[in-house]
This record gives sequence, structure tokens and C-alpha cells, in this order.
Amino acid sequence: MDEATYTATYAPAADLAGVAKAVADAVTGTVHTVDLLDLTGPNGPAQPLIDLIELPDYRRRKLVPHPVENAGPDDGLMDDLLALNRSNLSDGNLNAAKADLLGKAQNDDG
Repeated sequence: MDEATYTATYAPAADLAGVAKAVADAVTGTVHTVDLLDLTGPNGPAQPLIDLIELPDYRRRKLVPHPVENAGPDDGLMDDLLALNRSNLSDGNLNAAKADLLGKAQNDDG
């Protein structure tokens, strides 16, 4: 599938506000959404839920954040991976190039 076909086919899925509205229209409960970029507080992705249930401050202070796991690659590495995906490499060579790139990044990160 080329980029133009992919973009045309999956463009509606990229409209996250539209997808959330469609879900909200399809269910009887309330749908809450938040932009991941706004989750900069001490409780990360749990923050909107903690706020929604109005957890009292004395309980919030007892929460211990879970350490970060499964963090994605930095933006520079994402650009390199995207370039590989758009290359004309065979599946085998593409997988090897990605593994090499990710391995080097992991070794550089410790």
C-alpha cells in the first residue's frame, strides 16, 4: 500500500477527537478524553482519573508513581525508523536495519 492510499484509507482513525465523539455517541455513559501531551503531572496518565474521582489530597500524597517502562524511542530515532519504513528495503533487510538501529539506541542509553 503506498502512502497516498494508506493516508486516504486511515485518515478517519487519525482524527482522535472524531473517534472519541463516535464512541461517546455510541455508549450510554460519559466519555472523558485528555491529550497525552497534557499529562505532565506527578501521576502521569493516571492524573485525569485521579482528578475525575476527586481523590482527596491526603490520599494523593500517599500515591507512589510507578517507574517508567516501555518508553518509546526519542524523536530522532522515530525519524530514522520512519525513513526505514519508507525505504525500498526488502522485509528481511528492513527488519535487520530496524533491529540494528534499535540495538544501537539501547546500547547508547545504557
